[in-house]
Amino acid sequence: MPAVKAEEPGTIRGVRMTLDDLRDPGFGGRLWGYDREQVDRLLAAVAEAVEKLQRRRQRDAAAMEDLARDLADAEARAAEAEQRLAALEVELDAAGSVATEATDRAEAAQRAPANGMGMTASA
Repeated sequence: MPAVKAEEPGTIRGVRMTLDDLRDPGFGGRLWGYDREQVDRLLAAVAEAVEKLQRRRQRDAAAMEDLARDLADAEARAAEAEQRLAALEVELDAAGSVATEATDRAEAAQRAPANGMGMTASA
């Protein structure tokens, strides 16, 4: 079985088609051909369906652009939040170090004997 070649969008059997081509294909008359009214109704229905798909595609493309912008904004806000978090972690570490130093000093002060308090110096 031969491979089926993907057609370029907007083409039928490699021939570029527009909605106007579907609405008025310009078929010639024939004695034993298809019923022209049936063909015209079918082509009108196909043209309408293609037009709806084109409008939907445009709406979807616009929505995707909006979503892409929203995603970029969200990513920028997330990066900013990560930077703020990192800065806060640095500040928290620094505050923890200061608290540890203060606790160590307070404990050392409580353990140290009273220097000269109530004692006299001997000569």
